Amino acid sequence: SKVVLLALWSLVSVVSCAGAGASSERASSLSLSSVTSSVSSSTGLLSSSDETLYLAEMQKSFAFFIDSVSKVTTSPAYGLVADRARGNIASTASTGFGLAALPIGIKHGWISESDAEARAKITLQNLLKLPTFKGFYWHFIMMDDGTRSSGSEVSTIDTAILVIGALIAGAY
Repeated sequence: SKVVLLALWSLVSVVSCAGAGASSERASSLSLSSVTSSVSSSTGLLSSSDETLYLAEMQKSFAFFIDSVSKVTTSPAYGLVADRARGNIASTASTGFGLAALPIGIKHGWISESDAEARAKITLQNLLKLPTFKGFYWHFIMMDDGTRSSGSEVSTIDTAILVIGALIAGAY
């Protein structure tokens, strides 16, 4: 279905953007237009209005990861991404997705390379200061002071998503 196709395209975007630093020719040859055109012509799944809708959704999703960060620059959690649009609790996984979104934002012109690099650096520097348990991060972290959110568990999957996001941002 269209949802599966769009999810697959999101993965392709992350992978192609992550590799753009190593081979910008390869990454630039993969564009949403080229992929959706070939898919549209062979399957009829994506129309130009589908593509427009998808790009708008992608930009709004990117904006969430940029706008939903800890705003207190002195907080050890500065740069971490909120679990939800409201609240003062960051999610380790959301932060990983936010880091992975940076190369996509650069590729689409939604953030400058220097701003994305600064965001990634401060986030990673602050993550290194946060407490872990045997190398794993807490699932939820308070955005104001970087402490474990009450009742939060150590999360292997959320730590993995965070590390993958850091690798994607770093590879770009």
